[in-house]
Amino acid sequence: MRGTGVLGTADFAIEGITYRPRTPATRATYELILKIVADNLGDVPQSAVLSAADVILEFLKDDDLKDNERKKEIDDMLGVALGPKEF
Repeated sequence: MRGTGVLGTADFAIEGITYRPRTPATRATYELILKIVADNLGDVPQSAVLSAADVILEFLKDDDLKDNERKKEIDDMLGVALGPKEF
């Protein structure tokens, strides 16, 4: 279902955003991450949500970090303690 998510074509033109979902499954996961980030950051510009999600993905993909370290970095970035389901 192309075009039904929160991402528009213009969102991918934001400078500095490195992650681009390539499949419907990764797009759905990315949109879930964006929703969690937006819900926790509150009323901020979409570009801030996209930038934060990009950094969070870097933490999640960092093989040098343990899960508890990833969670701490993400919690610190968002200013909240994510529950196990959100994390």
